[in-house]
Amino acid sequence: MKNPDVDKVVALVKEQTGYEVSVTPDPSLSTNVAMRSATAQMPGHIVLLNPKCERFGDFLVALQCAMLLLKWRDRNRIPDFMLIPEKVQYFEAKGSNDVRKLKLPEQTERQDSSMLVQGLLQQLNSVPCSILGGEWCYANCPNLRSEQGLYMGLELRQNSASLAPAVKTQTPRDVFEKSVTMSAAYALWWSDLGGEHLAPLPYESLGYTKGGRELLALLRAIPSDSTTAYVDAVNAWAGHLQLGPLVEWRYRRG
Repeated sequence: MKNPDVDKVVALVKEQTGYEVSVTPDPSLSTNVAMRSATAQMPGHIVLLNPKCERFGDFLVALQCAMLLLKWRDRNRIPDFMLIPEKVQYFEAKGSNDVRKLKLPEQTERQDSSMLVQGLLQQLNSVPCSILGGEWCYANCPNLRSEQGLYMGLELRQNSASLAPAVKTQTPRDVFEKSVTMSAAYALWWSDLGGEHLAPLPYESLGYTKGGRELLALLRAIPSDSTTAYVDAVNAWAGHLQLGPLVEWRYRRG
């Protein structure tokens, strides 16, 4: 990492959590970046970076560290986002009814619906945290703002690909609507913070910005310095999107 702001935020993570941060390239990642949070069995935080995004590595490491700072505000009560299997399976079965219209083999229907629902719930866990972490980076890592803006442009283009008609026709309606609404909130957030006013236009043209603004308003109502801001943000979105019954929190000591 070359940027001094990265060293600063990595040091903050060590101070707050008691664990070092290491960075490992991982070409097998299906996402741009991932984080493995330290546990008693794995005494260190690991940032997994997709080599395709190496040019954004400084910002992505800082962002993951900001998210760690958010989640580890109380070292005696670290939240882990969990799915409730039986509730998720019921939701997946509802989605299979939509996938069935594509006349795919039954096993493929179940697999496709399960994959899409799992992706939706991961989005629920990650987007509010990415917004809170991204705001922290914007305020506290000014030397990374240019790189943050370039990365956000890439990520928003990746997200808008989900609006393609082919994606919509192959996705259960409920899953599609909830997912795109969260993506709209993310685009609106960056438009407000980073001044990228074209970001929400794909969602505005399809009528999703109203729902996105509602999600952002829920986020804004949460005190940014709260020790439970991460959990409160995810819970607020889960309730609004009617996904609350599918998820729960388990807490552990750092």
